[in-house]
Parts: sequence; structure tokens; C-alpha cells
Amino acid sequence: SPEDATEFSRYLPRGDPTAAQQQLGRAGEALAAAYLRRAAERGELADSVGPGSWLVIWRNMGEERGEPWDILLKGSSGDDAWVEVKTTMVDDEHKPMEVSLNHLDFARVHPGSYFILRVFAAPAGGSFE
Repeated sequence: SPEDATEFSRYLPRGDPTAAQQQLGRAGEALAAAYLRRAAERGELADSVGPGSWLVIWRNMGEERGEPWDILLKGSSGDDAWVEVKTTMVDDEHKPMEVSLNHLDFARVHPGSYFILRVFAAPAGGSFE
């Protein structure tokens, strides 16, 4: 319905992110990649992602590539999984997050292997040190 479309459109990105938003996003991606690497080393991804061992590749480490995911998980069984990281300074898991149509389309094509990892309460400076 038109009302649903209007409600949904509130969560679509509006324009390019600011430098501060980009810095915050990159810091969240770095934290998420480190977390996933530790979880992979401990074998903790089997329950949520799938059996076997997983290699964690932070695809945007050098630069934003414009893909609908930030981190690639390469499975020992030949499976791939993709992780989109969403970072916010707010400590509220109920706060809506923006998603692009590219994210939604990618999730639709890869329903069992596309994950969104949210980082909450990120510091304003974008540094987790």
C-alpha cells in the first residue's frame, strides 16, 4: 500500500554519508571484522553461519567498494556468507537503521547467507580504542 511505501522510505539512505558517518562506519567494520576473526578462530561461527571453518575477509579494509556487504566469510566447505555492518552511536537495539535497495536485493538473492551485524554505542570519534 502507499502508506507502507511511505513508512519504508523513511529508512532509505538520503544522500551521501558525511565524513563523520564514514569514519564511524569504518570503525564499526574494523571492530566487526576483528570480532568475526576471533569467533572464526574459536569455531563459534558454525552455529550462526554454518559448519566448518571460516576465513574472514574485510572487503572494505582499504576503501569502500560500494558492495551491499562489508565482510566476506569464505567457508571451508566452499560456501560463502556476506556480512553488512551497521554502526550507530546510539545504545538502543530498537533504533531503526537505514538499508539500501541494493542491500535488500542482495539479501533476497542470498537469504540464508546474508547477515547484518549491528554495532551499538560506538564512540563519537569512531575509535574503539
